[in-house]
Amino acid sequence: MIFESRQLPAFLFVSIFVRNLPSMKYLLVLTLLFGFLQTDGQTRKDSLYRYQRIQQGSTLPYNADWYNNKRSFNVFELSDRVLIAHCWDPYDTEGITSIELMNDLQREYASFVVVSLVDTKLLKDSSENMAVHLIKKHKINHPLVLTHNLAPLKRKAESFPSVQVIREDGMFNQEFSGVSMEEDLRAALKDLELVAQALRLKGNNLIDNDAVSATRAALTYPRDIAISKREQRAYVADPLNNRIVVIDIDGQCNEVFGTGVAGLRDGRAGASQFNYPVALTIDDEARMLYVADAFNHAVRSIDLQTKEVKTLLGTGERETKDQKWVDSTSAPINLPTGLCLAPGKLMIAMAGHDQIWEYDFMTKRARAALGNGKRLSADGERGTASFAHPHKISRDKKGNMWVLDNASSLLRKVSPEWVVTTIDMGEEVKLDHPSGVHCSDGKVYIADTRNNRIVEWDDSKEKARVIAGKGAPGSKNGGKGKDVQFDHPAAVGMMDDVLWVADCHNQSIRSVSPKKGKTRTIELQNTFRLFRNVEAFNEGDRVYLDELLVGKGNNSVYIELSLPENLKWNEDGRNESFIQQSSFNRLIASSPEKGYIEFECQGGELNANVQIQLYMTVKDENSGIVVFRPVVLVVPLVFEPGSPTAHNLQWKPFDFDPTHLTPFPWQ
Repeated sequence: MIFESRQLPAFLFVSIFVRNLPSMKYLLVLTLLFGFLQTDGQTRKDSLYRYQRIQQGSTLPYNADWYNNKRSFNVFELSDRVLIAHCWDPYDTEGITSIELMNDLQREYASFVVVSLVDTKLLKDSSENMAVHLIKKHKINHPLVLTHNLAPLKRKAESFPSVQVIREDGMFNQEFSGVSMEEDLRAALKDLELVAQALRLKGNNLIDNDAVSATRAALTYPRDIAISKREQRAYVADPLNNRIVVIDIDGQCNEVFGTGVAGLRDGRAGASQFNYPVALTIDDEARMLYVADAFNHAVRSIDLQTKEVKTLLGTGERETKDQKWVDSTSAPINLPTGLCLAPGKLMIAMAGHDQIWEYDFMTKRARAALGNGKRLSADGERGTASFAHPHKISRDKKGNMWVLDNASSLLRKVSPEWVVTTIDMGEEVKLDHPSGVHCSDGKVYIADTRNNRIVEWDDSKEKARVIAGKGAPGSKNGGKGKDVQFDHPAAVGMMDDVLWVADCHNQSIRSVSPKKGKTRTIELQNTFRLFRNVEAFNEGDRVYLDELLVGKGNNSVYIELSLPENLKWNEDGRNESFIQQSSFNRLIASSPEKGYIEFECQGGELNANVQIQLYMTVKDENSGIVVFRPVVLVVPLVFEPGSPTAHNLQWKPFDFDPTHLTPFPWQ
């Protein structure tokens, strides 16, 4: 338990007091202590509480020497800014190269925060003179920290240089290491920059619908696509928004699975949570969609009839050891990135283990079915074959599986007898980090990602050809395949003999004719529906109302939500609420867009407060700006016999200045 400095005197007093009480009174004192801690929690700053709660471990070192800025700061102060934490060795060639890269990144991404850290054990002298020398020598344009302890960063890579990226919401994003990290790091930062442009909180969760639509084009770096021929619609993995977007054949956006907040939560469509979903496959007959939820290290299922999301496999933690069998959700797995269906089985490209796994729907167990776990691309049978970061997987009508080895840029074929062979595409159609594959009528269609093109492999003729894409990145449509441009196409699917392509860096869905390569961009309609679930990448501020005296038994509480004159409820946005602690409490009626919440609680029970997760969207009639606010509304309860059991409260959820901006913490 961590106590703030102002808590310590009271805590010590209670501790001394306890030692001098008879044992029969211990329970009373502990109850008082619990109430004290609850009350003290109410005085915490909302933002600090939020970021402490969701921060996943990485923080900047404390007791360190900071240079090249006015003062030190911590992760919680960054609020709506991405942190790039860079660890380097000033005496190493790779370290010198990396500090030049950090200087460039700070100039290119001015709204992000770069901090370079040096372990003082690497330095001959850790004085201020050394810091000044490093700043001048390498022309460092961002904060420099000299520290004897890098442990708070909880780095996975012990080598230098290494970079940790921590997102705007304070959550760990990715880690990169080595001299070759620049390309992947820049790609990650580009992703985050677009998200920042679209969803920057500006201190008060402001979202301009027009700006969001123009910046994100409804999708942010889509990574996979599954086609339902039965429903005539596409399901698109939108990983940076942590959701699955549903698009009809005419481009109508109808539905979203996932709140937009990274997490592992089952439940109905709008309340479920994903963390970077990257792969989909659909069972049209059973009306089930399966999701490879990469950063949750889990496989999820979505019942398309009931709209319920469930976790089939994984715990949310990453498994680093080899495993033989995994029982459903009782054991962790390691980075699933591709899915396809086989009779009674769900086949999984388990990139973290460099293997192909199978999940048995009957036994609800999974195991490594193919590959020895060595990061190589060796042909052979079950235990002798190997894969190098298998990324996506598809299965044809003959029972062959087609696997993309992303790290080795190869297409691999797995026969029904579990024999693995590597496909020779030829020098003219050599793949470069392909990340999407789909089988149809004896053809294998591939999203050749870094070559910016769509490739077809005819297995019967053993011949490859480029369908569309000239190689140079772009977004040009056209009637001739080689004149068309893509920018990192990531996935392919097929609807009515037309390929649908998730064009990742163009943030769009494209349709491609397999015969002529004619390509067009599918114009998405009703994109405002996609923002109903957007939670601005946090679960909301924690707002405490005044203590409420409740009587014995059932208490009904009516809370009127009062808006300023210039704000009106926006019915196109997300407006809903639910009880977070449901043991003694329940919602009687809730209609935020009509301006009220009503719930029931039990007086006399040991429940310190009622917590309501509340989502509200309003529109400023003067400026046209849409303001979205997710809030955990906390109503502290105090039981007092004889108090009334019917309560009417008022709360102004949007009583703030929408033009307020939070300054940089070091200014």
